[in-house]
Amino acid sequence: MDENSEIKLEKITVAGNDRTALSFFDSELQEMKAKGLTLGEMAKLMGAKTERLLSLDMFEAVDTNLVLSTDIHGAPVGELKLNVKEKGVTYFKAETFVKSETTSEVGFELQAALRNPIGYGETFRVNSTTTQTGAREYLSTLSVPNVGPKKLNLNLSLKSSTENMSYYTAYHLKTDALNVELGTQDRKHHLVGEYAMRDEIPMNNSAKLNSPDATTITWSLFDYTAPLASAVTTNTAMASVKTSLKYLCTLWDSRDNASNPSKGSYLQGTVEVAAPPGMSFGFSFDHKSIFVTTLATPSAVHPL
Repeated sequence: MDENSEIKLEKITVAGNDRTALSFFDSELQEMKAKGLTLGEMAKLMGAKTERLLSLDMFEAVDTNLVLSTDIHGAPVGELKLNVKEKGVTYFKAETFVKSETTSEVGFELQAALRNPIGYGETFRVNSTTTQTGAREYLSTLSVPNVGPKKLNLNLSLKSSTENMSYYTAYHLKTDALNVELGTQDRKHHLVGEYAMRDEIPMNNSAKLNSPDATTITWSLFDYTAPLASAVTTNTAMASVKTSLKYLCTLWDSRDNASNPSKGSYLQGTVEVAAPPGMSFGFSFDHKSIFVTTLATPSAVHPL
């Protein structure tokens, strides 16, 4: 039997699933039951499914083994034996980070989660992030895999954030957003609906930051916070509402590794439509392209 031999998957057995329902594995491995798969295609699909199960952050280990035999007619058949080690339900993480964009900013993040509490692959996460400039973000996300006949991934998220908290700004930005996302298991197609409420909140007047004399008549942009220096900005600050539908599609991906590629290219397109009941109406399209190549490989080191 070679890799071009067609094989029929007759049975899937799962061990180690103390909490995860068998129906979850049936949905995840449904493609492997397709007719006409060769042994080579079956092996490649096994690797992809193993990577997919590990990416859900529900299992510490996933081992797959394909046992080959023949039926009474001499046709090749197989049994997939899946052995998993489940992670605990509760999860907690606290860490500091450095975000580098136009400037570097230090922050602190707390994350708590319930992983697969019911047994159908669902995950509920709560994040709290604070940066050194005072920006805050609170995010809660519910993720459910294998939704509907197309076995889509469903993500519901609710976010509340406050940005632009530096002392020299005239207002800070407060955003509350609800997102509903449906995505395919191969992560090539995503449909995102968003309802966001954005508010520009003027900051309170404050005394001088650098001078001990807060009663001086002379106002300086360098001495005073922006609310005293930018009355126009604070007077025009307003709230807005955005309702949009966004579609993201991976048009091409030849990278050898998605998280740390050494070669290949990637192209993603995004189309977004904003419409009532939001305050804005419009259409936008953008794309993201990546090309990766290795210019030189490390030379071998020979011991003396």
